[in-house]
Amino acid sequence: MFLVLLPSQALAAVMAQVGWSESYDELVKDMNRLLVGSNGEINVVIIIKWTRCKYPHVSGVVELYRKNNQTGMPELQQSETIFPLQAVTTPQRLEIRRGDLFGTALQSGRNPNDVLYLDIDKLRYMAKDILRCYGAVTC
Repeated sequence: MFLVLLPSQALAAVMAQVGWSESYDELVKDMNRLLVGSNGEINVVIIIKWTRCKYPHVSGVVELYRKNNQTGMPELQQSETIFPLQAVTTPQRLEIRRGDLFGTALQSGRNPNDVLYLDIDKLRYMAKDILRCYGAVTC
């Protein structure tokens, strides 16, 4: 698990879960617990799910969830394929708003709707090298 925690926050506003041995359903249950159980302190949960296609090949998907302000329930906001590489016409990137990241610690005068991007190509580049160290190749 990865988190972004500011000194003024009791819980991280953005958390990432990476699953290899956990099932996708278990990752989604954990995401629900984090978003609903944090009483509004966790704003975004990112799930990265790695799956063995056929040894030694690996595929991966990244998803971004936010809690719906009206229903209070988590919603999938974005889903991007990491591997296998897809032919896409627009940059693949996760969009995190400044307000998501800083929550109540957002500095006065800053726009909470400014978008900060997490580039999927950079994730892909790093993941490929790390997976190779474990003897895995991408689908």
